Amino acid sequence: MTPNTNDSKVAIYWDFDNIHISAKNLDKVLAKKRHKHEPKVLDITAIMEFVASFGEISVAQAYADWTIFSNYKEDFLNYSIDLIQMFPRGSHSKNGADIRMSLDILEDANNFPHISHFVIVGGDSDYIAVAQKLKQRGKYIIGIGIESTTNDYFAKSCSEFKFYRTILAKSSDQGSDEILEQLKSKPTTDKKNSRKLLRSAIRRLLNQYNTDFVYKAQVKPMMRRLDPKFDEGNYGFRSFTEFIKSNKDILIIKDGENDQTISLKKR
Repeated sequence: MTPNTNDSKVAIYWDFDNIHISAKNLDKVLAKKRHKHEPKVLDITAIMEFVASFGEISVAQAYADWTIFSNYKEDFLNYSIDLIQMFPRGSHSKNGADIRMSLDILEDANNFPHISHFVIVGGDSDYIAVAQKLKQRGKYIIGIGIESTTNDYFAKSCSEFKFYRTILAKSSDQGSDEILEQLKSKPTTDKKNSRKLLRSAIRRLLNQYNTDFVYKAQVKPMMRRLDPKFDEGNYGFRSFTEFIKSNKDILIIKDGENDQTISLKKR
């Protein structure tokens, strides 16, 4: 299933404590300070605009102790996000948002079968089971999280997983070019992994269709099936075409009638 803005209905659920704390920890100065009212560190608009690209947002709910998140009030009002109050419980101040959110997601999947896409904002392993259940119902699951705190098994259980910084880099907001430049300076091992994934996807397609070349439009969906975390933005590219061009040393790229054709160079 792919994004279809004509008829797809989308539901988004925020584990807001989780994503906010992870984003705040990216700033070492903010991470060390305690705040009565938490600072605004998340770009709600960038995330909501990304989610809207999949279709009409029918359900939008966020879970947190809202007594400390008043700085986000306007953002949530602008997008009609339903705020679910979760008071901290117990000596470790656990608010149980993960359990409540998972139950609500499964209930909504049963009550609103027209919803085709479910977005989970939060990278905890707690959401692996709910992602698996949604897949069994034929739903498309998009996960969103912070790279440093996302559970890899949860990311792989999604149909597609996006890192917050990559969403920011592809948004039209100021500073996105700077983020792209930062992402381009990723470690060499990450770039090697992306090239390995590219080769694997093309080989699978060549074997599947028993041809000497594949169309560019076929490659990215296969890469995402092999690794739901894949996004060219993770490596500082605005488009998949840019990513493909950066790998010309291992690819043979030709212009076709409707799309470029791609094959692997012999080593």
